Amino acid sequence: MQNVAIQNWMQALAGHYERSRTAFAQDDLLILFDIDGTILDSRYMLLYLLQAYDRNHNTGFFSACRITDMSFSVAELEAGLRSLGVPADHFAAIQAWYNRHRWSMAAVLEAHRPFPGVMDVIRWFQLQPHTHVGLNTARPEHLREETLCSLNKLGREYRVQFTSDLLFMREAADSDDVIAAKLAGIEHFRACGYRPFAMVDNQPQILEAVAAHDPGKAILLLHAGTLFQQRPEQMPANAVQGNVYDLTELIPKKAIPRHIQFVWDGVSSEAALTQFLESNIRWADLSVLTDRYMNDQSPDVRHANGPAQSSALLQTCLQQLRQADRGIKVNLGADLACNRSLLRLLQTAGIDSSDLWFHVDMEDLGEAQFRQLAETQPGAIIETPVDFLAPLIGNGGQLAENILDRLCDWGVNRFALDWSTPGVRRLVERLDDWGFTVTIYGVRELQDFLQAVLLMPRAICSDFSYAKWREPHVGKRAVHDIDGAVLRHA
Repeated sequence: MQNVAIQNWMQALAGHYERSRTAFAQDDLLILFDIDGTILDSRYMLLYLLQAYDRNHNTGFFSACRITDMSFSVAELEAGLRSLGVPADHFAAIQAWYNRHRWSMAAVLEAHRPFPGVMDVIRWFQLQPHTHVGLNTARPEHLREETLCSLNKLGREYRVQFTSDLLFMREAADSDDVIAAKLAGIEHFRACGYRPFAMVDNQPQILEAVAAHDPGKAILLLHAGTLFQQRPEQMPANAVQGNVYDLTELIPKKAIPRHIQFVWDGVSSEAALTQFLESNIRWADLSVLTDRYMNDQSPDVRHANGPAQSSALLQTCLQQLRQADRGIKVNLGADLACNRSLLRLLQTAGIDSSDLWFHVDMEDLGEAQFRQLAETQPGAIIETPVDFLAPLIGNGGQLAENILDRLCDWGVNRFALDWSTPGVRRLVERLDDWGFTVTIYGVRELQDFLQAVLLMPRAICSDFSYAKWREPHVGKRAVHDIDGAVLRHA
């Protein structure tokens, strides 16, 4: 393998994975992650142990320290203590304290703070067919249950799950030969039938040993420079270094799953309509137009200002969308006369109910109106946002589930959550566990879009104005196609 240290590490990983998938299509591919300092920010363990030293020895060296003060690795503990102003005659005692307690239950639990984006990267690979994520850690074997429990607790909201068969740990708790343990982990997984194609670790010397152990360079070496800056001479020649787990560099547009419904948010002009029709996205959200139109209240009203234009544009949109066999999403509001006017226009345009998607706030329509809409539009998606129920849903209480069941009885068949709602990942998971269908809306940035995709909701609403995904322009227009891929899990 050539020296790829100057590449973006997530791009390098994506390219190497694609080549490995092509070359070994029938094999079970495996990406290996270290845990501490790679998945988890080990500064929290270090700070916890140093402050525990203070408490147990009646000292005050670290009481005012913050996580940002932990700018040194464990291997550089003495230099780090010196930078914090700790007297030299305490160095040995603090080092001994750290060595004795670093794998204690309390310290391990305290260490569980994942780096931003790492769980999303793991989730992505866990979704791929014939692809697995293994953990290759120097943690001692006796911490297996605690390690899995705490990691799975962290991973739950990302839909990440770690299993014991994909966790390799150091057998002897008193062994300091971390490198030997990591190499043994690679061979263990090979013996289990996996083909390791990449390894992520924050220790250059471990990657150097793996490079010597893998002369064929089949394993892409990824150095997680998430905590400390190593000198260039410490790095293996064929390692790629990075410090941000960036989905936008990892996931190509062609790999977005087909079974998610994508909605082009904010089709509000002829230019936006043209751009939408040039894409392969099925649903167009005309809510901005229909809101303007409903304020107009009648297709016969013609004012000199916006309403006449919006009314005519709405009818043009409906006609072109029907001819292109696209789906149409609209808002219904509290004004029943406006709703009736819009529904008549949809019927006049010849839009089948299976091509309609109604977004309705629960407070705008009562039970009777919801039931009537479901009866007159039997094939339509009838969606209501439930962000206001977030505290009840997040607590997993029966009351929230009962409310949602009641709405389904009225005819609602989809629940919507705003991406900006606090704890939205957990809310999506909870609704899915209860068997409800979810739309995520309000997705604006590519990173957010990819994170939402990994939650596997039924639908995502976005404007798809992602610079990284824009095709070369034809004139002034850009084509937005999401080719799609079939992933392993729903």
